[in-house]
Amino acid sequence: MSNSTGKKTRRKPEKPYEGFPLFPHATGQWAKKIRGKLFYFGVWADPDAALERLNKELPYLKDGREPPAVDISNGCTLHLLCNAFLAEKEGKHEAGELSPRTYRDYFKTCKGLIDYFGKTRRVDDLRPDDFLSYRAKLSKRLGPVSLGNEINRVRIVFRYAKENDLIEKSVRFGSGFKRPSQKILRKSKNEGGVKLYTRDEVLQILDAADPVMEAVCLLGLNCGFGNTDVASLPQKAINFETGWLEFP
Repeated sequence: MSNSTGKKTRRKPEKPYEGFPLFPHATGQWAKKIRGKLFYFGVWADPDAALERLNKELPYLKDGREPPAVDISNGCTLHLLCNAFLAEKEGKHEAGELSPRTYRDYFKTCKGLIDYFGKTRRVDDLRPDDFLSYRAKLSKRLGPVSLGNEINRVRIVFRYAKENDLIEKSVRFGSGFKRPSQKILRKSKNEGGVKLYTRDEVLQILDAADPVMEAVCLLGLNCGFGNTDVASLPQKAINFETGWLEFP
């Protein structure tokens, strides 16, 4: 078929059967208007897939809610959860709202969960004894501070599942899956001793450093800058005439 301008147009297909709940839209997709808004569910060539998607998303759309970003019709697995969680964090990282280090830590946390429990393990199947055994595994390679940080990240991952409707009920970690107590943290800190450089050690480091590394060391010593602070420091934050640095 062609129109008056000579351009070819596609003939809209007939509905697969009477009562099919979608209609063929000019964009080449099956569509339906819900709550006054038009939604698309798949291409003309595959009406069965479009209908399947409609059935999954319709309960959310009728209530004015956003459908889950992942298919959880057969239950949310760790693989689906971690993919959705990391996709959100990657978006925040690209927007400058999340540091590269924090994103890498989240990635390692998700990888650790999948390596231990398996990517097909359903999130709603995890029980307190599962988390207790996972904590025991973590404690063999992590110190008290690192263990506490990792436990906190694990809880953030599973809290995401509940907050984004990937699971119906919150994950139950049990009383054992907690960060080390303050007593343990103080004991670990005391056993580690004082971690300070002496004046002679600082001078030795500065003498051995090239100009760039010397500047990095001086920023750490005089301004309390960490690695991320130095890496993200813009040149405009430094007044080279007065020698002042203003950087939140």
